[in-house]
Amino acid sequence: MITIQNGIGKPELVKDSLWVRNLVFQQEQGIPFHLDDDGTDTNCFIVVIYDQEQPVGTGRLSLKENQIARIAVLPEHRGKGYSFQILDLLESYAQEQDLAFVKLTPHLDLLAYYGKRGYEEVADSRFSVAGHDLTVMTKSFQQ
Repeated sequence: MITIQNGIGKPELVKDSLWVRNLVFQQEQGIPFHLDDDGTDTNCFIVVIYDQEQPVGTGRLSLKENQIARIAVLPEHRGKGYSFQILDLLESYAQEQDLAFVKLTPHLDLLAYYGKRGYEEVADSRFSVAGHDLTVMTKSFQQ
């Protein structure tokens, strides 16, 4: 059974989100912990997807920075549409908060994925972190 929980300042969501991110970002992708855990999770809107009460996917929205980040799904749960669900919830919350736009910094191989979702790459915004090539993309909401 799949369930989704979300909210701001819920310690159990932060804990479960960090657990998924540890497996995906640190263990799978080799991103150092200090680059992932920036200490702002308790101030972000967090989404966690559970399968049989086990966290399997996560993402967050920083209202302070208008930034969607840390979208991660465990390898054995990919291809089930969870990242779409996470992104939909984060975008919906951003719109509920009257944000005019959101930004994200995906890996370059995800340009087409986010492009199909209405995101546009910001010119001259490519950079590397821990050996991963990233870019900045934004999406405007009609107000």
